[in-house]
Amino acid sequence: MLALSKVVALALPFVLLSEPKDDKNLDRWLRRLADSAGFSGVVLVERGGKVVLDRAYQASGKAKITTQSAFWLASTTKQFTAAAVLKLVDQGKLAVSDSLYHFFRRLPREARDITVQQLLTHMSGIAASSAAEGVDDREAAVRAILDEPLRRPPGDSYHYEDEDYTLLAAIVEVVSGMPFESFVERALLIPAGLTRTATCGRIPPNVSIAPSAGATSVPRPCQGGITPIDWADRGATGLLSTATDLLKWTHALRGGKVVSRQAVEDLEHGKILVRQEGDADVYYSFGARIYMKGGRRREVWHSGYDVRVGHSSTIRILDSGVTIIVLANSGLDARGNPWASTVARGVDECLTSSGCPRPLLTTNASRTDRP
Repeated sequence: MLALSKVVALALPFVLLSEPKDDKNLDRWLRRLADSAGFSGVVLVERGGKVVLDRAYQASGKAKITTQSAFWLASTTKQFTAAAVLKLVDQGKLAVSDSLYHFFRRLPREARDITVQQLLTHMSGIAASSAAEGVDDREAAVRAILDEPLRRPPGDSYHYEDEDYTLLAAIVEVVSGMPFESFVERALLIPAGLTRTATCGRIPPNVSIAPSAGATSVPRPCQGGITPIDWADRGATGLLSTATDLLKWTHALRGGKVVSRQAVEDLEHGKILVRQEGDADVYYSFGARIYMKGGRRREVWHSGYDVRVGHSSTIRILDSGVTIIVLANSGLDARGNPWASTVARGVDECLTSSGCPRPLLTTNASRTDRP
């Protein structure tokens, strides 16, 4: 595995430093996106261990959000689930080579030999089925997912879907002997100092959840039966958080406060080649995309989008020393891409090239941002 970038832990609260010229250009670009292109969200940029931008952006007349608003993370949740699994590995309670049959006895024969590592890397062969949607019982959810025919033999090829991480959450419950949310809270969130990160029903009363900035008919997360914590929203999705908390998480994780150094190495080591993207090779690790260029890691990328609430999230941890976190509640941009991913790419361009990308007009297109 490539050497990990060393990140210096920030003292809290974070301090926004005086802005160099390129950061002022970035702020102007983000304001234009909010005023004329439909972007709404929070952008946090850290460079060289110092926060250079931490602001909320929205067009006038929209429901107010702040830098401390919590957003639905969607698939960015997967890194926490992967970390929960590796925490149990650190404790000697499971191995990534363990098979599903080690944890669940009533399984179809073809699914028994699927390993924890194959679930972590989306190499299980399990089909995307939404079979756990609306299911509150863990064993029933596991059976519903695994009763579906496999898409392909386990270990044969990569295919991204949520069911792998739903099963990982079930494994965490079986091994830890406590509800998945409780284990994540005790083993990860509290040690990392995350006070504004939680699942529906466990958000502290002083934390405001960002509403949708799109159509008024789109509810905010955790309301009106939207994004319930049934087994379709456990493990693969399910967490809400703030940009500040997510930056704390990156520091705590890499600083060894949550899992072992070996676990961090596993979380950020590209294991399965997924595709080529421009001049970069894109790998999947455990719950993250890893971008490689010329045999060296360029960045770790986490992202998610949920059409039900119009929220998207992106975390880019570049080996150059820049971390970009974008949380958006404005749905999709004019190209049909989640706003968080679009803005996260644009921020890097603003900071490293001669100019920021040109804003696009907004749209109501629909797609899911997945590796």
